[in-house]
Amino acid sequence: MTHGISDHGYKSFSDAEIERDRLIKETGLNYKISQNESGAFICKRNSEAKNTANIETITLHPTNKLVLDYLIQLSLPLIIFIQSEEITVKIIQIVSNRGLLEFITKINSSIEFVGALAFSMFFIRYLYRVLSRTYTIDNEGIKIAEGIIAKNIKVICYKDIQTPTLKRSLSDRILNTGTLEFSAAGTSSVDMYFEKIDSPQNVLDLILANASSK
Repeated sequence: MTHGISDHGYKSFSDAEIERDRLIKETGLNYKISQNESGAFICKRNSEAKNTANIETITLHPTNKLVLDYLIQLSLPLIIFIQSEEITVKIIQIVSNRGLLEFITKINSSIEFVGALAFSMFFIRYLYRVLSRTYTIDNEGIKIAEGIIAKNIKVICYKDIQTPTLKRSLSDRILNTGTLEFSAAGTSSVDMYFEKIDSPQNVLDLILANASSK
């Protein structure tokens, strides 16, 4: 296995970029870099674009590493679900009411239900945060589409992009993730942000390179 390649694609954006440039040079066709469900970067034939090597079309999503933000919220309900019988016994012992023994099955089922429900809610919240946002970088500018069914789309052309900002916490540096913030010309507030993406420095370098060529 080549360095930087996982079973589902490239682990880093820069490795995928090298592969994309090689494919363009060898075939004369246009390829774009996108991010699959496992978070890996893959090179795909861009059938909608003209066969010119200078066109960049990249599709990104928030990283799957966002699951670490929900580690506690997901772990506690899972523990409650798995340990429901032990929790039920402890409750009866603390209350010291033997009359509750006849309701032990109902109590245990209720605790299991609460654990499963809480786990499902936080897991769905994590999935929505990852899947509901699509970030696109192409030859015209940057775009964000938000929503699962009905999507809200916002676009900023390269000529309107003011100095973008890369924000990274300590955990972002360890995981090689980060958030890019963009302001459009004529505004003082953040108009768009690429939240928690992989290899944010490489993505920022590409956007700055595209903007400087316009």
